[in-house]
Amino acid sequence: MKISALFLFSAVVVAVASYELDEKYNNIDISKILENERLVQAHCECLLKNTRCNNDGEALKKYVPGAISNNCSECSEKQKEAAVLVIKHLRDNHPEKCFDLLIKKFDPKNEHAEELKKLLA
Repeated sequence: MKISALFLFSAVVVAVASYELDEKYNNIDISKILENERLVQAHCECLLKNTRCNNDGEALKKYVPGAISNNCSECSEKQKEAAVLVIKHLRDNHPEKCFDLLIKKFDPKNEHAEELKKLLA
């Protein structure tokens, strides 16, 4: 299952980038964000293209590589749960416009899929 890029997206959206874990992300209602198609698409485009990004989008760009390489090892349980929610949403609702493209960009060799598959189990 190709999920690593999605994991990255969700990891940063919920501030699982433990390098600069900010309390402001701990109480975000991820389901409300995922209901906002415009916001989800904006974050996908921010990661996939050289488009203008808001502060959260810039954080995504900054922390995506690290989030992939450490498999969210420094995330809290709450953050992992939120990341899984985002991954599943993007996989199920935005496979061609976001999910697949993120995978191609951030994990083209599918090197992290097995670890992330376990995370989603």
